[in-house]
Amino acid sequence: MSAGPFLRHLNLRGCAQLRSGDLSRLATRATNLISLSLEGCPIKDGSSLSSLLSRNPDLKNLDVSGLEGMTDEVALDVAENCPDLEVLDLGWCSRLTGVGLLDIVSFCPRIRRLRLCENTIFKGPQNRDIMLALRDLENLQDLVLNGCRHITDEMLRFYLRGITSEPEAELRPLPIRYLSLSRIPNLTDATLRDLAGVAPHLERLELAGSTNGTAFTNAGFAALFPHIPNVTHLDLEDNHIITDTTLHALAHSPAAKSLIHLQLSYCLEITDSGLVKILQRCTHLRNLEVDNTQAGDGMLMEAPRLVARRVSAQDSSATHRPVGLRIAAYDCGSITWVGISEVLAQNLTLARVYNASRRDSVSSLFERDQHSLSSPIIQLKCTFEWQKLVDAHTRRCLRGEYAAAEQIGLGFSRWMMEETEESVWGGHARRRRRRALGIVDPGDDAFIMGVGRRRLRAFSAPSNCLVM
Repeated sequence: MSAGPFLRHLNLRGCAQLRSGDLSRLATRATNLISLSLEGCPIKDGSSLSSLLSRNPDLKNLDVSGLEGMTDEVALDVAENCPDLEVLDLGWCSRLTGVGLLDIVSFCPRIRRLRLCENTIFKGPQNRDIMLALRDLENLQDLVLNGCRHITDEMLRFYLRGITSEPEAELRPLPIRYLSLSRIPNLTDATLRDLAGVAPHLERLELAGSTNGTAFTNAGFAALFPHIPNVTHLDLEDNHIITDTTLHALAHSPAAKSLIHLQLSYCLEITDSGLVKILQRCTHLRNLEVDNTQAGDGMLMEAPRLVARRVSAQDSSATHRPVGLRIAAYDCGSITWVGISEVLAQNLTLARVYNASRRDSVSSLFERDQHSLSSPIIQLKCTFEWQKLVDAHTRRCLRGEYAAAEQIGLGFSRWMMEETEESVWGGHARRRRRRALGIVDPGDDAFIMGVGRRRLRAFSAPSNCLVM
């Protein structure tokens, strides 16, 4: 405690031993805090929390997510004593209402990042005033409203458009760069249309659906995509209604040139038609997640072409090193071993071509879930049955062990062909093909090309051997 006045950054995240009395003693010493994290601490007494926060007027970063002690009274003390607050996380604060949030956003005008995950703040009558206060924050760049189930299109319209229905040309653009509206069941295409034209600086947009089925459709996304040209991360997970029409609209929008991460998991109507168009037009794409969709081999065959174009562009202009592509395609029933084999073969070709053109090429190690690989290849996450083989092939490509990688690819293709033939025709077709190629199975060496054929015994003739 003696070093309290010198303490500037304090992180007590998940400290289960922390009690209200500890905060009270800490408040008497730590009075120069700039950042404070109490996420998940079992603090239920608001008075001790209020005492600590009110004695740190220079606080800029505050995380009190999950604290039962975060009440409207504490929020008022924060608003009165921490005017320089810039980063605030109020997620899962069950005892905080709209009154406390309105006090904070009204008296802390420098807020840049605000997280309100899984909150019931928007149940009260202050919704309109809260949204208008958020709109007045000139520095607000990150707004996370995940799981705020009481938010509706009308509420968000106050934040996006204001009170009056101004013409499109007179709307003030918002400074927002990261907006998360995932798992909010009451949102429709009206929110997407209101968002169009007011967020030109938006770089990250999360619109994942909810268990009740968020009603975003192709028409809403078609109206939105032309107005977010700088978006790099787009999350459309669990939107069951959208089809390939949405992907075609995205591929032909200005956002296609900047898109890096695209999440389409559990979009049940997405097929190869839209995914191939995305891979053809989104030249900077690094991460594509399509698990539990109708993605098939066509997508896997188009992905290496995207990476190959990057390698060709790097040959002509060596200012930027080409990057690979990570594809997560778990539980995609349309993906077969043919697409997997194509990815393995093209990965080997890309690794050879790229490393041969680099004089200073060094061996690289395979890191799990890392899509910025040293060699521009495809990092594929597929069904569990084939994942270990794919990872082994990727490791050998990155290490420069091309002969071993080639053996893995050829062995996988040969094994799958034999399994396919056996499942369709039984084992006879496989044995006939192996005999024609001169490949001898154990125990079959006496029967190839008629060599060593055993003499047949005719049982129709009477035998001369009699047993008396």
